[in-house]
Amino acid sequence: MIQKWTDKIVQFFLNANVISENEIEIYNYGVKILLFQLLVYWVIGCLAICFDKLLTTIAYYSGFLPVRYVAGGFHASTHLKCFFVTISLYIIAIAICAYMQGFGVYCNLVIIILSIMIIVRRAPV
Repeated sequence: MIQKWTDKIVQFFLNANVISENEIEIYNYGVKILLFQLLVYWVIGCLAICFDKLLTTIAYYSGFLPVRYVAGGFHASTHLKCFFVTISLYIIAIAICAYMQGFGVYCNLVIIILSIMIIVRRAPV
């Protein structure tokens, strides 16, 4: 499905003389990644609305994306595996956040500080 959309978009760019023949492969890859990421964020947005966790999701991604950018992350062998790993991690993170609401603010602060220390120490960058 994503590949069909990718091919149509790249072909549109080619027909509109936005790209040249020798750029097709590069744009094919970039458009496919962009469409995949949009699909993942759309599904997560729908889940956030269904779970009534929109603000928690925004907070999650405000912290998760910078860490993923700096620290790297797991790379699945296929887009489908990546999709399911990403969605699963999101659901687990939202469940943990719901569970941790019963903890005090100071306990959560200690957990956050310890997490940051682990990430700084173990990050490959």
